[in-house]
Amino acid sequence: MIMPGWPPGAARRLPATHGARSRGGSCAWGRRAESGVPARRRDGARATFDYVLFDTPPSFGFQTISALAAAGEVLIPVQMSGFAIRGLKEVLRTVHLVRGRLNPDLAILGIVPTFVNLRTRFSRQLLDGLCELANIRVFATVITPTVKLQETSLAGIPITAYASSSKAAAAYRELAGEIAGDEVAAGV
Repeated sequence: MIMPGWPPGAARRLPATHGARSRGGSCAWGRRAESGVPARRRDGARATFDYVLFDTPPSFGFQTISALAAAGEVLIPVQMSGFAIRGLKEVLRTVHLVRGRLNPDLAILGIVPTFVNLRTRFSRQLLDGLCELANIRVFATVITPTVKLQETSLAGIPITAYASSSKAAAAYRELAGEIAGDEVAAGV
């Protein structure tokens, strides 16, 4: 959605509401665009924006499946915890299903390690295990735990606006630079 009054080139964000989550419903995999799940990316989205980010709930409901069906690439944040690492298998399975049934062009951009505490052996071992995954890039930028990230979640404001000088904001800017640098190197 394009909101009037935004200056050209400015970052734009449309925050979701809790009500949108309740309208999620269930998604039948075999259905196409007429059921509300886009069969492929909508024409024109790339002409207007360089990037469209869908920050979906940590579930495989309607919003997440719709975002994957509309996306060109998926960036997977993975928290350094045993449960999240086990959940990664389900995320990858879901991406594979969406690729096969709704969006054959969907690619995995990479994994972003989050809540990484490099002072603990556990976190370092999980990070090392992620880096050993075949054919999946793990970004060099890691997001360390901070109370500011939890506060932004409650406030509904990006960390770069809420606490722009924080280490977490710097890490997300570094990640954006890492992704943009890849595109420059690839000639995109």
